[in-house]
Amino acid sequence: MNPTLILGVVVGVSAPTLKDPPKKESTIVGEWLIESTTMEGKPEQSHPSIRYEFTKDGQIIVRRDDAPTETFSYKVDPTADPPTIALGPKSNALSHGIVKVDGDKMLWCVSFDTHKWPKAFEAPAGSRQALVVLKRVKRRTEYPVVNAQRKYPSSAAEAVHVAVAKDRNHTARV
Repeated sequence: MNPTLILGVVVGVSAPTLKDPPKKESTIVGEWLIESTTMEGKPEQSHPSIRYEFTKDGQIIVRRDDAPTETFSYKVDPTADPPTIALGPKSNALSHGIVKVDGDKMLWCVSFDTHKWPKAFEAPAGSRQALVVLKRVKRRTEYPVVNAQRKYPSSAAEAVHVAVAKDRNHTARV
C-alpha cells in the first residue's frame, strides 16, 4: 500500500472535527414589550406603549411612550428550577416570581402574595398570580407610541408595577 495514502487515512481519521460554537445563553437583560397577560385565569389587555428594560445592574426601567415612568430593582436566581425573580425597591422584594427566557421570548409569572412564589408558568383563577409573555425589542422602531391619554393601569402587568410602586412609596414613608 502507498505510504502517502496510509498517512492521509491516519491523519484524516485522527483529525479533530469542528464543533458547533457553544450556544449563547439567553439573558433577561434588554428591552421587552408585553405580548399577552393572564391574570388569575383571565386574559388582560396589554398596552403596546409600555416597555420593560432590564439592565445589567439589576434595575427595571418601565417606559411608557418611550419616557421612563418607574424604576425597580430585580434579582434573578438562575440556579433555582425554574429561575426565580424578586422585584422591589432596592433590596426589598415586594413581588416574587419565576422567569424563563427563550431567545426573544420571556415568560414571567408573578405572585401577588408577597410570601408565596409561583411554582409553574400559569395563572389560574384564584391563584393570585399573573402570567406575562414578553417579546424582546431589537430596534427602536419596534415599539409603538400611542396616545397616553387614558386611565391607568390598563393591564395586569401595569397593575403589578403600580402595586409595587405604591408599596414602595408606602414603605418609604414608614
